[in-house]
Amino acid sequence: MDSWGDRPMSCLNYMDAVFIGDRSYSMIDMGEAPYIGAVTFMEKYKNFSDEVPDSHIHVEFISFDDKHDVLFSGSASDITGEIVNDVEYGMTPRGSTRLYDTVIYAIREQAKRVERYKDTWSSEVRKLNPEIGVSLTVLTDGEDNCSSTTAWQMRLCIETHRKCDAKCFFAAANQDALRVGEDYGFNRDSSLQIGSNPEEAVEAFRACTNSSLRCATQENMGYTSAEREASCNPFDYPYNEESYDEKIHQHYPSSQQGYSEYDSEGEGEVFSGKAVRC
Repeated sequence: MDSWGDRPMSCLNYMDAVFIGDRSYSMIDMGEAPYIGAVTFMEKYKNFSDEVPDSHIHVEFISFDDKHDVLFSGSASDITGEIVNDVEYGMTPRGSTRLYDTVIYAIREQAKRVERYKDTWSSEVRKLNPEIGVSLTVLTDGEDNCSSTTAWQMRLCIETHRKCDAKCFFAAANQDALRVGEDYGFNRDSSLQIGSNPEEAVEAFRACTNSSLRCATQENMGYTSAEREASCNPFDYPYNEESYDEKIHQHYPSSQQGYSEYDSEGEGEVFSGKAVRC
């Protein structure tokens, strides 16, 4: 078990950042972007941990096709060049798209880590009610085609995770990312459209890393207008019955979207167990 509970409290003593990257075969259209994105995420969190040595920053990088692989899970301070190379190689495109199962697995594991960390707090620390920075980022380029769970079950987990103050980000190509993100339970401001060329895909990966880091430092959440424009030409956005003016000028609502009408506290088995409890 981690020993971080004995450390003095800072603004954010504990941060937990998970990146879930699609490596299905269709990702080959993104060129070098998945590799560059993986390296950027790992290196930025390593550098961030060096800048705030009094904080515990847990980083987990998961890639998936028809199965998922946890390429790294540990303290950001332990990230080495060899680990970065392994994560980079782990994004090599292959296989199908097991999105739902992978996201549900990652949420459950992240929620358990946060609870284990809270268990290390002394009564004095609990009275301080310290903030915890928790972020989950999902990047994909297609629909799920081989999970044993469903989109509805994944949505229950995402909504429950968000209710427990986790910041959840979504980025997608080859679909209407804002609409699909909402369907999956993500906030519209936290969903990002990825364009049709490798350069835009590189920018999308970078935006995902930056939004996650802003969450860790309690800065402005969501993707910026500049990040949206760099990740996808506004003229290439899917219309989905929304106005031309809205698509071009990025007039997306800033308020948090309502939760699903489904009761996330209740019914249905989710990935060999109930929906995540925080």
